[in-house]
Amino acid sequence: MGFYKDRKMRFSQRNGMAAVREKLQVDEFDEGTRNIIWNEVLMYLKWTCRSDLVIKRLRLDVFELPIDSSPTVTRHRSGGFAHTLYVDYSEWLQDRIQRGDVSEVLDIVEYLTDQDRADEWGREYGSSMYGGLGEPVCALPCEKVDDIFAGMCVGYRFVNGVLCRIVSEEEIRAIESAINESPDAVAEQLNKALLAFADREHPNYANTVKESISAVESQCCILTGNPKASLGDALKKLESSGVKIHSALNRALHQLYGYTSDDPGIRHGSTDPANVDAALAQFMLVTCSAFVNYLRMVAGRIEK
Repeated sequence: MGFYKDRKMRFSQRNGMAAVREKLQVDEFDEGTRNIIWNEVLMYLKWTCRSDLVIKRLRLDVFELPIDSSPTVTRHRSGGFAHTLYVDYSEWLQDRIQRGDVSEVLDIVEYLTDQDRADEWGREYGSSMYGGLGEPVCALPCEKVDDIFAGMCVGYRFVNGVLCRIVSEEEIRAIESAINESPDAVAEQLNKALLAFADREHPNYANTVKESISAVESQCCILTGNPKASLGDALKKLESSGVKIHSALNRALHQLYGYTSDDPGIRHGSTDPANVDAALAQFMLVTCSAFVNYLRMVAGRIEK
């Protein structure tokens, strides 16, 4: 359940008096969508300790702006004696979200949802330099952003903390499960595949395919205990251990594996660019993630 994803149409929308969002928003966001994103970010900042520091770090890390380019400066007095300098960046952030490029809006949202960075913020202003406050800083929940994006027909979703062009909830679960529950070597390769796919400025779809199938290879090596094991070795071990794989599925898996070796520019160097688009890269990422999950689950049954 989600507030935006599951909310009912308004009276005016049900009766044809107001437009209903039906077209996926990818390259541009409408005014209502930008306003709702800003409202959610603003509420998050109001509940976050030292929101001024969070926005300051965003300006430095994402937009690479000089630290002394402060939009608004106000002075606060305490007891008529001490005063502190407070920099209000909220107007700047609102302007970026409501009038900036879509890429800027997505960069902001992705940055604010990064809990690792939020932990760094907490350590930073927990130092004596910032008064030794030390309170933890919570990131903007990815689930809240996904809810907004689903309700407003925005064509992006979080997959394991990374914003990607839209994939189904089932595909997201398959990828996240493969990354979070697999051994480190497999998880690292799938995460590289995900990052190559999710790069909005310079996506590397061929590398997504390469790392995805490499994760399957690593899972096969783990399954067989052989660092040089191939997919065929792993499938043979499964069958010799009593796991029956339908012949059609067996052939399909071998052909999928063979495709990545045959196509120039994917697993082997080539002067010609690999013929891989976003749709194929997404298919391979999801399929290989599902196959890794399958191998891991089947291996678990064999061990028992």
